[in-house]
Amino acid sequence: DVTQEDIEGALASDSPSTFKGHIRNVGVLFRFAERKGWCDAGFLKRIETPTPQAAEIGVLRVPEVRALLKAAEKHYPDTVPAFALALFAGIRIEELQRLTWADVEDEGINVSRDTAKKRKRRFVGMNPTLKAWLAGHSFEDESAPIVPGNWKEKYKAVRRLAGWKVSARLLKEPPELKASAKRWPQNAMRHTHASAAVRTGTSLMDLIFEFGHSGGEELLREHYVGRYRKKDAIAFWEIGPKGTKIESKRVA
Repeated sequence: DVTQEDIEGALASDSPSTFKGHIRNVGVLFRFAERKGWCDAGFLKRIETPTPQAAEIGVLRVPEVRALLKAAEKHYPDTVPAFALALFAGIRIEELQRLTWADVEDEGINVSRDTAKKRKRRFVGMNPTLKAWLAGHSFEDESAPIVPGNWKEKYKAVRRLAGWKVSARLLKEPPELKASAKRWPQNAMRHTHASAAVRTGTSLMDLIFEFGHSGGEELLREHYVGRYRKKDAIAFWEIGPKGTKIESKRVA
């Protein structure tokens, strides 16, 4: 007496992956019952996985970017290159941990297959803002990693010092958070980079290659187009070390 509608209603989930997992489990039971002659499990094939809804991305506003970099410069200067590469090159956090100074060239950042999350090589061109932030931070040993020792904890500490709701064990007396403090958005620096880049002239096709994105133009357009105002995007690219201003040539 159990119908397709009964199963769909009982297993309803906002997450397509969770729904698929439930269907797999239900399928084991119903196929067993079918072999016993207790039911016809054929209706399971007609159940469709719900279409995923595009999640709203979180980006950092220009004052938040400045506060983040200022905290890194003041308290953990060895983290500055990593934050710069995440913000001004859009490198993923997990990729940063596999990146070495040998991957940083005058023309840009070489993200090898071994480094890339998607295992597809890509190249991110050097821009004036990133170049300014990396100046003076290179190592004679090119095999040295970009991220410093104890990076994960320092990454947390910098964000907490910049005012985000992040637990940081390195800070014995972490600063009190404002009532308006927010939780750190997932992939915030990468999304910020993409939003500012698109608003100041980077094409979606170029962004697909530099980002190693597999979602296609439509997904990138939905995520990043219109996320930043033009004047804010330009201000983002003008952020320089120690409060300086970079003369950015990026225009929309």
